Amino acid sequence: VKVGLQAIIGLIPGLGAVLGFILSLHPFFIAYRIGVPQRLLVWMFINRLFDMVLGIIPFIGDILGAMFKINLWSYRVVERWVEK
Repeated sequence: VKVGLQAIIGLIPGLGAVLGFILSLHPFFIAYRIGVPQRLLVWMFINRLFDMVLGIIPFIGDILGAMFKINLWSYRVVERWVEK
């Protein structure tokens, strides 16, 4: 099973979820800079918040966060928008 850097950072108790959230804002800001519509930006941000809240739950949250792969989803949303 492939896991991203955020899934590994998320294993740090307490700080991992918040640090992962901060690092995951990078694709969000890139999307903003290239002009992704506001509705997609809001959806990306809400998903990031959801992932952070999941990450606060010890162990189970880390597993669920790794399964959902929110960052990969965000990249795909931006990629589809750029292709249109």
